[in-house]
Amino acid sequence: MPHIGRYELDKIIGRGRFGRVYKGINSDNGEFVAVKLEDRRNESKLLEEAETIQNIRKNYNGVPEIYKIGHSNKWNYMIMSHLGPNLEELFIYCKKSFSLKTSILLSLQIFDIIKGVHESGFIHRDIKPDNFVIGFGDSHNKIFLIDFGLSVSFINKNTMQHNDYIHKHQFTGSFRYSSINNHKGIQQSRRDDLESISYMMMYFYKGKLPWQNIPAKDKREKLKKTYQRKTEISLDELCESCPKEFKQIVRYSRSLGYKEKPDYSYIKYLLNKVRKRNKIKIDGKYDWDIDNDTDSSQIAMKQELENIKNIKIQKTYKKLKKEI
Repeated sequence: MPHIGRYELDKIIGRGRFGRVYKGINSDNGEFVAVKLEDRRNESKLLEEAETIQNIRKNYNGVPEIYKIGHSNKWNYMIMSHLGPNLEELFIYCKKSFSLKTSILLSLQIFDIIKGVHESGFIHRDIKPDNFVIGFGDSHNKIFLIDFGLSVSFINKNTMQHNDYIHKHQFTGSFRYSSINNHKGIQQSRRDDLESISYMMMYFYKGKLPWQNIPAKDKREKLKKTYQRKTEISLDELCESCPKEFKQIVRYSRSLGYKEKPDYSYIKYLLNKVRKRNKIKIDGKYDWDIDNDTDSSQIAMKQELENIKNIKIQKTYKKLKKEI
């Protein structure tokens, strides 16, 4: 097993555009950490990401805590808090279906997280279930937002006002969850994060979005077809079988102006209307906490969820043979 100083690297738990993420262990105290590596031969994005996360944490703690930033001969690295499975993994664990309760409780947390990010002066630009994870130990029922590699500040450093609109911006983010304006090449702002979250909310509740799994010969054609489907489908069809408030949230996020500050309390009000009407308690209990019939392929996830709640830390280490 390789290591970086006192941090021993175990298995890869994530890969991205700019590097890979390992599960690691602090050999001094046995605590789990996440270690993000970036090849030093490439233009550094990791240090920018670290700075973004640190700036957000000054105002809001719904993002990972960073313990150390540095570099070795081969890698730039960022050591940060180790968190649990992401929401896409948990969605699969729950047989690709979340109850209304879980969908609402998640949405309340997620919109609150993005409010904290925006109030720190940043937009995420890569909203998707894979980038939301549950916490560890006492915060196992809390959601965190990760992967700020595509995030940017929307505040002009000279004027301290919202950046001006720039025409013909390159597409950035996930095909499935991106906003319609992003498909059009319009520079993203706070409204785009909200629209992406609204699609994710419906994905959780309905199990699928209408533009998923569109056949295409390459990424360019898939991007084009996804955009066409998003613009062709009516809000009524998109939100069919959902609480009426879901449709209101999508419509609201799409109606916002480029520089307009979202009314987060309005979205929270709509979600709480659904919650109260359906007698949903904010008790921190989600679908993955229910001990249902778990098939053999999900036994490992079930055990990981138990370990997360109990903070089982293995303090017996193998001697390292290789250093990064």
